[in-house]
Amino acid sequence: MPCLWARELLVRNGVDEQKLLLSRQGLASRDDKSSLIPTQRQAHSNTSAVRLAFLGRFSEEKGADLVIEAMRSLPHAKVCLDLYGSAQGISGERYAQKLQHLAEGDERLRFLPPLSNQEVVPTLRGYDALVVPSQWMETGPLVVLEAFAAGIPVIGSNLGGIAELVSHNLNGLLVTPDSVLDWATTLRGIAADLDLLMRLRNGITSPRLMDQVAVEMSALYRQLIRRSDRCLMTWENSVA
Repeated sequence: MPCLWARELLVRNGVDEQKLLLSRQGLASRDDKSSLIPTQRQAHSNTSAVRLAFLGRFSEEKGADLVIEAMRSLPHAKVCLDLYGSAQGISGERYAQKLQHLAEGDERLRFLPPLSNQEVVPTLRGYDALVVPSQWMETGPLVVLEAFAAGIPVIGSNLGGIAELVSHNLNGLLVTPDSVLDWATTLRGIAADLDLLMRLRNGITSPRLMDQVAVEMSALYRQLIRRSDRCLMTWENSVA
Protein backbone atom coordinates (compact mmCIF):
# COMPACT_ATOMS: atom_id res chain seq x y z
CA MET A 1 0.00 0.00 0.00
CA PRO A 2 1.29 3.52 -0.82
CA CYS A 3 -0.09 5.13 2.36
CA LEU A 4 -1.08 4.30 5.92
CA TRP A 5 -4.73 5.34 5.67
CA ALA A 6 -5.38 2.86 2.83
CA ARG A 7 -3.66 0.11 4.79
CA GLU A 8 -5.71 0.86 7.90
CA LEU A 9 -8.90 0.89 5.83
CA LEU A 10 -8.20 -2.60 4.49
CA VAL A 11 -7.37 -3.92 7.96
CA ARG A 12 -10.65 -2.52 9.36
CA ASN A 13 -12.46 -4.36 6.58
CA GLY A 14 -10.98 -7.71 7.49
CA VAL A 15 -7.82 -7.99 5.38
CA ASP A 16 -5.03 -9.89 7.13
CA GLU A 17 -2.50 -7.31 8.33
CA GLN A 18 0.34 -9.77 7.63
CA LYS A 19 -0.53 -9.68 3.91
CA LEU A 20 -0.09 -5.93 3.60
CA LEU A 21 3.11 -4.02 2.92
CA LEU A 22 3.47 -0.25 3.20
CA SER A 23 5.55 0.96 0.26
CA ARG A 24 5.26 4.68 -0.30
CA GLN A 25 5.47 6.21 -3.75
CA GLY A 26 8.71 7.62 -5.08
CA LEU A 27 9.79 9.96 -7.83
CA ALA A 28 11.01 8.69 -11.16
CA SER A 29 14.71 7.93 -11.06
CA ARG A 30 16.95 10.21 -13.10
CA ASP A 31 20.53 10.04 -14.27
CA ASP A 32 21.16 13.40 -12.65
CA LYS A 33 20.35 12.66 -9.02
CA SER A 34 21.27 16.26 -8.10
CA SER A 35 17.99 17.36 -9.69
CA LEU A 36 16.14 15.63 -6.86
CA ILE A 37 18.18 17.07 -3.99
CA PRO A 38 16.50 19.96 -2.12
CA THR A 39 18.25 23.24 -2.71
CA GLN A 40 18.53 26.18 -0.35
CA ARG A 41 16.76 29.32 -1.54
CA GLN A 42 17.43 32.91 -0.63
CA ALA A 43 15.20 34.60 1.91
CA HIS A 44 12.75 37.21 0.68
CA SER A 45 13.17 40.88 1.14
CA ASN A 46 10.53 42.57 3.25
CA THR A 47 8.97 44.17 0.17
CA SER A 48 8.53 41.11 -2.07
CA ALA A 49 5.48 38.89 -2.27
CA VAL A 50 5.43 35.24 -1.23
CA ARG A 51 5.22 33.15 -4.40
CA LEU A 52 2.92 30.12 -4.22
CA ALA A 53 2.17 27.49 -6.85
CA PHE A 54 -0.70 25.05 -7.42
CA LEU A 55 -0.27 22.05 -9.72
CA GLY A 56 -3.09 19.71 -10.65
CA ARG A 57 -6.40 19.16 -12.31
CA PHE A 58 -9.03 21.85 -12.09
CA SER A 59 -11.68 19.79 -10.31
CA GLU A 60 -13.72 20.18 -7.12
CA GLU A 61 -11.79 17.56 -5.19
CA LYS A 62 -8.49 19.37 -5.73
CA GLY A 63 -9.78 22.41 -3.82
CA ALA A 64 -8.11 25.29 -5.68
CA ASP A 65 -11.20 27.46 -5.07
CA LEU A 66 -10.52 27.46 -1.31
CA VAL A 67 -7.06 29.00 -1.74
CA ILE A 68 -8.38 31.57 -4.22
CA GLU A 69 -11.19 32.56 -1.85
CA ALA A 70 -8.71 32.77 1.01
CA MET A 71 -6.50 35.12 -0.99
CA ARG A 72 -9.46 37.27 -2.03
CA SER A 73 -10.28 37.69 1.66
CA LEU A 74 -6.76 39.12 2.14
CA PRO A 75 -6.64 41.86 -0.52
CA HIS A 76 -3.56 43.51 0.95
CA ALA A 77 -1.52 40.39 1.70
CA LYS A 78 1.78 40.14 -0.17
CA VAL A 79 1.05 36.70 -1.59
CA CYS A 80 0.71 35.63 -5.21
CA LEU A 81 -0.46 32.32 -6.60
CA ASP A 82 0.25 30.71 -9.97
CA LEU A 83 -2.13 27.90 -10.90
CA TYR A 84 -0.76 25.33 -13.36
CA GLY A 85 -3.69 23.15 -14.27
CA SER A 86 -5.97 21.64 -16.86
CA ALA A 87 -9.68 20.98 -17.05
CA GLN A 88 -10.95 17.52 -17.99
CA GLY A 89 -14.46 17.01 -19.32
CA ILE A 90 -17.52 19.19 -18.91
CA SER A 91 -17.35 19.26 -15.11
CA GLY A 92 -13.71 20.27 -15.26
CA GLU A 93 -14.44 23.09 -17.69
CA ARG A 94 -17.22 24.38 -15.45
CA TYR A 95 -14.97 24.29 -12.42
CA ALA A 96 -12.18 26.08 -14.30
CA GLN A 97 -14.66 28.82 -15.24
CA LYS A 98 -15.66 29.07 -11.57
CA LEU A 99 -12.00 29.55 -10.62
CA GLN A 100 -11.53 32.20 -13.28
CA HIS A 101 -14.59 34.05 -11.97
CA LEU A 102 -13.36 33.86 -8.36
CA ALA A 103 -9.95 35.21 -9.36
CA GLU A 104 -11.24 37.95 -11.67
CA GLY A 105 -9.62 41.33 -11.06
CA ASP A 106 -6.89 40.07 -8.70
CA GLU A 107 -3.51 40.41 -10.38
CA ARG A 108 -1.91 38.21 -7.70
CA LEU A 109 -3.68 35.19 -9.23
CA ARG A 110 -2.49 33.76 -12.55
CA PHE A 111 -3.64 30.75 -14.57
CA LEU A 112 -0.85 29.03 -16.48
CA PRO A 113 -0.65 25.95 -18.73
CA PRO A 114 0.10 22.59 -17.08
CA LEU A 115 3.73 21.54 -16.78
CA SER A 116 5.35 18.46 -18.26
CA ASN A 117 6.87 15.94 -15.84
CA GLN A 118 10.35 17.21 -16.68
CA GLU A 119 9.39 20.82 -15.97
CA VAL A 120 7.82 20.37 -12.55
CA VAL A 121 10.83 20.30 -10.21
CA PRO A 122 12.84 23.03 -12.00
CA THR A 123 9.76 25.28 -12.12
CA LEU A 124 8.89 24.76 -8.45
CA ARG A 125 12.38 25.90 -7.47
CA GLY A 126 11.25 29.40 -8.40
CA TYR A 127 8.50 29.42 -5.75
CA ASP A 128 8.40 29.74 -1.99
CA ALA A 129 5.83 26.99 -1.34
CA LEU A 130 3.39 24.64 -3.01
CA VAL A 131 -0.30 24.61 -2.03
CA VAL A 132 -2.08 21.23 -2.08
CA PRO A 133 -5.68 21.93 -0.95
CA SER A 134 -7.13 18.52 -1.87
CA GLN A 135 -10.55 17.69 -0.49
CA TRP A 136 -10.27 13.93 -0.75
CA MET A 137 -8.03 11.18 0.58
CA GLU A 138 -4.96 11.35 -1.65
CA THR A 139 -2.75 8.26 -1.66
CA GLY A 140 0.35 10.34 -2.47
CA PRO A 141 0.29 12.80 -3.91
CA LEU A 142 3.46 12.82 -6.00
CA VAL A 143 3.37 16.61 -6.26
CA VAL A 144 4.29 16.80 -2.56
CA LEU A 145 7.43 14.78 -3.24
CA GLU A 146 8.20 16.98 -6.25
CA ALA A 147 7.95 20.09 -4.06
CA PHE A 148 10.38 18.55 -1.58
CA ALA A 149 12.71 17.66 -4.47
CA ALA A 150 12.61 21.33 -5.45
CA GLY A 151 13.45 22.31 -1.88
CA ILE A 152 10.20 24.14 -1.12
CA PRO A 153 7.69 23.43 1.67
CA VAL A 154 4.11 22.30 1.17
CA ILE A 155 0.99 23.99 2.52
CA GLY A 156 -1.59 21.24 2.31
CA SER A 157 -4.84 19.82 3.59
CA ASN A 158 -4.61 17.95 6.85
CA LEU A 159 -6.08 14.91 5.17
CA GLY A 160 -5.06 11.51 3.82
CA GLY A 161 -1.66 11.03 2.23
CA ILE A 162 -0.83 14.74 2.38
CA ALA A 163 -0.92 14.66 6.18
CA GLU A 164 1.33 11.58 6.14
CA LEU A 165 4.03 13.29 4.07
CA VAL A 166 3.88 16.83 5.47
CA SER A 167 5.05 17.35 9.05
CA HIS A 168 3.37 20.48 10.40
CA ASN A 169 5.86 23.26 11.17
CA LEU A 170 8.76 21.06 10.04
CA ASN A 171 8.66 20.77 6.22
CA GLY A 172 5.30 22.43 5.62
CA LEU A 173 2.01 23.50 7.11
CA LEU A 174 -1.23 21.52 7.45
CA VAL A 175 -4.55 23.31 7.05
CA THR A 176 -8.14 22.34 7.88
CA PRO A 177 -9.17 21.01 4.45
CA ASP A 178 -12.49 22.76 3.84
CA SER A 179 -11.92 25.96 5.82
CA VAL A 180 -11.38 29.15 3.83
CA LEU A 181 -10.76 30.90 7.15
CA ASP A 182 -7.96 28.51 8.10
CA TRP A 183 -6.38 28.85 4.66
CA ALA A 184 -6.59 32.65 4.98
CA THR A 185 -5.03 32.55 8.45
CA THR A 186 -2.19 30.37 7.18
CA LEU A 187 -1.51 32.58 4.14
CA ARG A 188 -1.58 35.70 6.32
CA GLY A 189 0.90 34.02 8.65
CA ILE A 190 3.49 33.17 5.99
CA ALA A 191 3.19 36.64 4.47
CA ALA A 192 3.85 38.22 7.87
CA ASP A 193 6.65 35.87 8.94
CA LEU A 194 9.05 35.30 6.05
CA ASP A 195 11.49 33.53 8.37
CA LEU A 196 8.90 30.76 8.70
CA LEU A 197 9.42 29.75 5.08
CA MET A 198 13.17 29.51 5.64
CA ARG A 199 12.66 27.32 8.70
CA LEU A 200 10.33 25.04 6.76
CA ARG A 201 12.78 24.76 3.88
CA ASN A 202 15.47 23.72 6.34
CA GLY A 203 13.22 20.87 7.49
CA ILE A 204 12.94 19.29 4.05
CA THR A 205 14.75 16.03 3.26
CA SER A 206 15.29 14.43 -0.14
CA PRO A 207 12.25 12.41 -1.28
CA ARG A 208 12.64 8.76 -2.08
CA LEU A 209 13.04 7.51 -5.64
CA MET A 210 11.36 4.72 -7.56
CA ASP A 211 14.68 2.86 -7.27
CA GLN A 212 13.83 2.29 -3.61
CA VAL A 213 10.28 1.24 -4.46
CA ALA A 214 11.65 -1.24 -7.01
CA VAL A 215 13.97 -2.76 -4.39
CA GLU A 216 11.03 -3.21 -2.00
CA MET A 217 8.84 -4.75 -4.71
CA SER A 218 11.64 -7.08 -5.82
CA ALA A 219 12.17 -8.28 -2.25
CA LEU A 220 8.42 -8.83 -1.84
CA TYR A 221 8.14 -10.93 -5.01
CA ARG A 222 11.18 -13.01 -4.05
CA GLN A 223 9.54 -13.70 -0.70
CA LEU A 224 6.27 -14.70 -2.39
CA ILE A 225 8.08 -16.98 -4.81
CA ARG A 226 9.91 -18.73 -1.96
CA ARG A 227 6.63 -19.14 -0.11
CA SER A 228 4.99 -20.55 -3.22
CA ASP A 229 7.84 -23.00 -3.74
CA ARG A 230 7.51 -24.23 -0.14
CA CYS A 231 3.76 -24.71 -0.55
CA LEU A 232 4.26 -26.61 -3.80
CA MET A 233 6.88 -28.85 -2.21
CA THR A 234 4.57 -29.55 0.75
CA TRP A 235 1.73 -30.46 -1.62
CA GLU A 236 3.94 -32.74 -3.74
CA ASN A 237 5.14 -34.57 -0.62
CA SER A 238 1.58 -35.03 0.60
CA VAL A 239 0.42 -36.69 -2.62
CA ALA A 240 3.57 -38.77 -3.20
